[in-house]
Amino acid sequence: MEKILTIVIPVYKVEQYIRQCLDSVILDEEKMKCLEVIIVNDGTPDQSGIIAHEYESKHPQSIKVIDKENGGHGSAWNVGLKHANGKYIRFLDSDDWLSNLSSFIEELKNRDEDLIFTHLAKHDVRNQSSSVVKINNIQYHQVYSTTSFSYVPTGNQYYMYGFWYCTYKKDIFQEEQPLFAEKVFYDDAILFLAPYILGKTMYFLDTTLYNYRIGHSGQSVNVNVERKHAWDYVKVSKSLIEFANRHPNLNKVQSEQRDDFLYHYMKNRFSLFSQLSYQEFRTIIDDFLPYIKNNAPYIKSSPKVKFYRAVPSYLAWYCIKLFNKYILKIK
Repeated sequence: MEKILTIVIPVYKVEQYIRQCLDSVILDEEKMKCLEVIIVNDGTPDQSGIIAHEYESKHPQSIKVIDKENGGHGSAWNVGLKHANGKYIRFLDSDDWLSNLSSFIEELKNRDEDLIFTHLAKHDVRNQSSSVVKINNIQYHQVYSTTSFSYVPTGNQYYMYGFWYCTYKKDIFQEEQPLFAEKVFYDDAILFLAPYILGKTMYFLDTTLYNYRIGHSGQSVNVNVERKHAWDYVKVSKSLIEFANRHPNLNKVQSEQRDDFLYHYMKNRFSLFSQLSYQEFRTIIDDFLPYIKNNAPYIKSSPKVKFYRAVPSYLAWYCIKLFNKYILKIK
């Protein structure tokens, strides 16, 4: 039977969470025939890999474990994408889990759009709260075209193309492999841009699929981890610009969307950089600003970036630090 959906799960040091993740992709026998689960053991030193093989032995027709040397999150996703056989592909981090998967597969049997969107459930382990995040101002069960779709009415939810919300037709990535940056944090940022440019059609379902666990100390979105890996943001940002420059043939709407996304993404990165020490800030700014100017002149400058360019770097860094510490708190 043709595999309708491939789910790629990278595994590294998730012994505490992996059973909940894998249990969420175990369905009844008929549904399992439609499902392919590729678990990429990225050289994990704990028991996660052993647990993954346990699930493979119980469901050998649907679950496959690929063992590899540690290469990072992006490397694991690239391996999973390369070996995927499903019509659609879904990326799932192994400290998260899915819900409503059985009904979702039934829906996919009748769909042929490039991008299928669902809701995201966030679960904060710090206060045990949960909430569902939906994409705003869209019509469910309606086909949209990426050549005319604007995410401005959604409230600039440019992350809507990311793996929390989106399931992708595998073939749209065929010519782009390896898709993800490797040996860096934040490699999934390419999914905020690539699906919109590579895909043609979009479809929205009024159902929650992805469950995202937030608040635990090891997460890459932890502010201390972000500061530590600031240079990874630089590398990933450059890879986004390189991807955009490889796909210049966009219509006006798509170009505006690309530019708007890159503007918001870069603006948020510069806000992070201004929280670093002065020497780190100066080194990154001296590298990154000329790169953007030379390779992505279509990205407008944020007020902060204009400020960096207009005044001496130390004064700019100090003023932005004060702005972040006092003015933003008042706002």
